[in-house]
Amino acid sequence: MLAALGWPATVFLVSQLIGQRDAWCEAHNPSGITYPLMSASHIRELREQGFSFHSHTRHHADLPTLDDRALQEQLAGAREDLQALLGEAVDYLAYPYGRYDDRVLRVAQSAGYRAAFSVQPGFNRRDIDRFRLRRLDVFGTDSATALRRKITFGTNNGSLEYGIRYSTKRMLGRLGLVKL
Repeated sequence: MLAALGWPATVFLVSQLIGQRDAWCEAHNPSGITYPLMSASHIRELREQGFSFHSHTRHHADLPTLDDRALQEQLAGAREDLQALLGEAVDYLAYPYGRYDDRVLRVAQSAGYRAAFSVQPGFNRRDIDRFRLRRLDVFGTDSATALRRKITFGTNNGSLEYGIRYSTKRMLGRLGLVKL
């Protein structure tokens, strides 16, 4: 569907879990259910279709909680792993859980990343710090209309209710009835 629409897609890979399961869900998913992750052959196949791949660390670790050595291994190590797999530069990072602090930003920069993504929803303006880029969560369970609302409103809430509230507030703000 993405190819038919001419839309690019980027996948952030956990380099040491390729072809395995999303083990971090055992602790963070209330049901404990884990899901399979893409294999190297699937990654190569999607790359041929125009997908790009970048880093989500080596093990999906909570980066601010790591000591300096472990943080360096997660960031620089994942970049090295993925560049070896893909045969091309891996310039972008998505912070696991969206969590970072100033130390994580510095280590990401020193590891050679050009930019990094949080899970803060919204729109990226020209003056945003390139190591604090916003992104929208898109799930396989999102309907086409929910995805459209997420993109239109710059939010992770793709519900119809949110869209109506947002639109109503903007309209009332333009009429001077509420402060935006």
